[in-house]
Amino acid sequence: MAYSEQDKHDMYEAMVKAIEKHRIKFYYQLFAFVPQSQETGTNFLKQLGKLEAIKDLINQQKTEGKVKAINKWEKSDNPALQLAYFKLLANENELDRLTLNKNQNENKDVDKFKIIESDEDSSNED
Repeated sequence: MAYSEQDKHDMYEAMVKAIEKHRIKFYYQLFAFVPQSQETGTNFLKQLGKLEAIKDLINQQKTEGKVKAINKWEKSDNPALQLAYFKLLANENELDRLTLNKNQNENKDVDKFKIIESDEDSSNED
Protein backbone atom coordinates (compact mmCIF):
# COMPACT_ATOMS: atom_id res chain seq x y z
CA MET A 1 0.00 0.00 0.00
CA ALA A 2 1.43 3.35 -1.02
CA TYR A 3 1.15 6.21 1.44
CA SER A 4 1.02 9.84 0.41
CA GLU A 5 3.38 12.45 1.80
CA GLN A 6 0.43 13.84 3.78
CA ASP A 7 -0.18 10.42 5.34
CA LYS A 8 3.48 10.24 6.36
CA HIS A 9 3.36 13.74 7.81
CA ASP A 10 0.17 12.88 9.74
CA MET A 11 1.91 9.79 11.09
CA TYR A 12 4.84 11.94 12.25
CA GLU A 13 2.46 14.32 14.02
CA ALA A 14 0.70 11.37 15.69
CA MET A 15 4.07 10.12 16.94
CA VAL A 16 4.97 13.52 18.39
CA LYS A 17 1.61 13.70 20.18
CA ALA A 18 2.01 10.14 21.52
CA ILE A 19 5.51 10.90 22.86
CA GLU A 20 4.27 14.00 24.67
CA LYS A 21 1.00 12.49 25.93
CA HIS A 22 2.43 9.19 27.19
CA ARG A 23 5.84 10.59 28.17
CA ILE A 24 7.61 7.90 26.18
CA LYS A 25 11.20 7.22 27.25
CA PHE A 26 12.25 4.55 24.72
CA TYR A 27 11.83 4.43 20.94
CA TYR A 28 10.30 0.95 20.85
CA GLN A 29 7.56 2.04 23.30
CA LEU A 30 6.26 4.57 20.79
CA PHE A 31 4.79 1.87 18.58
CA ALA A 32 2.36 0.71 21.26
CA PHE A 33 0.56 4.06 20.80
CA VAL A 34 0.57 4.49 17.00
CA PRO A 35 -1.04 2.20 14.41
CA GLN A 36 2.21 1.50 12.52
CA SER A 37 4.74 -1.18 13.25
CA GLN A 38 8.21 -0.15 14.33
CA GLU A 39 9.64 -1.11 10.93
CA THR A 40 7.01 0.83 8.96
CA GLY A 41 7.25 3.85 11.25
CA THR A 42 11.03 3.91 11.06
CA ASN A 43 10.94 3.72 7.25
CA PHE A 44 8.46 6.63 7.04
CA LEU A 45 10.51 8.71 9.44
CA LYS A 46 13.67 8.06 7.43
CA GLN A 47 11.89 9.07 4.21
CA LEU A 48 10.69 12.28 5.85
CA GLY A 49 14.07 12.96 7.41
CA LYS A 50 12.41 13.06 10.85
CA LEU A 51 13.91 9.99 12.55
CA GLU A 52 16.49 12.02 14.48
CA ALA A 53 13.84 14.58 15.48
CA ILE A 54 11.72 11.80 17.02
CA LYS A 55 14.73 10.30 18.79
CA ASP A 56 15.70 13.75 20.10
CA LEU A 57 12.18 14.27 21.44
CA ILE A 58 12.30 10.90 23.20
CA ASN A 59 15.73 11.75 24.67
CA GLN A 60 14.29 15.04 25.91
CA GLN A 61 11.50 13.11 27.67
CA LYS A 62 14.08 10.77 29.20
CA THR A 63 16.23 13.66 30.45
CA GLU A 64 13.23 15.46 31.92
CA GLY A 65 12.25 12.27 33.74
CA LYS A 66 15.75 11.90 35.19
CA VAL A 67 15.84 15.51 36.35
CA LYS A 68 12.42 15.16 37.98
CA ALA A 69 13.49 11.96 39.80
CA ILE A 70 16.74 13.52 41.00
CA ASN A 71 14.89 16.58 42.31
CA LYS A 72 12.49 14.30 44.21
CA TRP A 73 15.41 12.38 45.68
CA GLU A 74 17.00 15.60 46.89
CA LYS A 75 13.84 16.69 48.72
CA SER A 76 12.97 13.23 50.04
CA ASP A 77 13.00 12.20 53.69
CA ASN A 78 13.79 8.63 52.62
CA PRO A 79 17.45 7.85 53.49
CA ALA A 80 17.86 5.44 50.56
CA LEU A 81 16.79 8.12 48.08
CA GLN A 82 18.99 10.71 49.75
CA LEU A 83 21.95 8.33 49.49
CA ALA A 84 21.20 7.65 45.82
CA TYR A 85 21.08 11.39 45.20
CA PHE A 86 24.39 11.93 47.01
CA LYS A 87 26.05 9.12 45.03
CA LEU A 88 25.10 10.86 41.79
CA LEU A 89 26.83 14.03 42.95
CA ALA A 90 29.77 12.55 44.84
CA ASN A 91 33.35 12.54 43.64
CA GLU A 92 35.47 9.37 43.66
CA ASN A 93 36.89 9.97 47.15
CA GLU A 94 33.41 10.51 48.64
CA LEU A 95 32.11 7.37 46.94
CA ASP A 96 35.04 5.36 48.33
CA ARG A 97 34.19 6.53 51.84
CA LEU A 98 30.55 5.45 51.40
CA THR A 99 31.48 1.99 50.19
CA LEU A 100 31.38 -0.74 52.80
CA ASN A 101 33.75 -3.07 50.95
CA LYS A 102 36.81 -1.39 49.59
CA ASN A 103 38.93 -3.54 47.34
CA GLN A 104 42.19 -1.94 46.47
CA ASN A 105 45.17 -3.67 44.89
CA GLU A 106 48.31 -2.31 46.51
CA ASN A 107 50.62 -4.65 44.56
CA LYS A 108 50.00 -3.44 41.04
CA ASP A 109 53.51 -4.27 39.79
CA VAL A 110 53.75 -7.76 41.30
CA ASP A 111 53.13 -10.76 39.08
CA LYS A 112 49.82 -12.41 39.80
CA PHE A 113 51.17 -15.93 39.31
CA LYS A 114 54.52 -17.31 40.22
CA ILE A 115 55.61 -20.63 38.76
CA ILE A 116 57.78 -22.72 41.05
CA GLU A 117 59.63 -25.67 39.64
CA SER A 118 60.81 -28.29 42.04
CA ASP A 119 63.37 -31.04 41.57
CA GLU A 120 60.78 -33.67 42.52
CA ASP A 121 58.60 -32.93 39.49
CA SER A 122 61.46 -33.40 37.05
CA SER A 123 62.81 -36.56 38.74
CA ASN A 124 59.46 -38.38 38.64
CA GLU A 125 59.40 -38.53 34.88
CA ASP A 126 59.82 -42.16 33.79
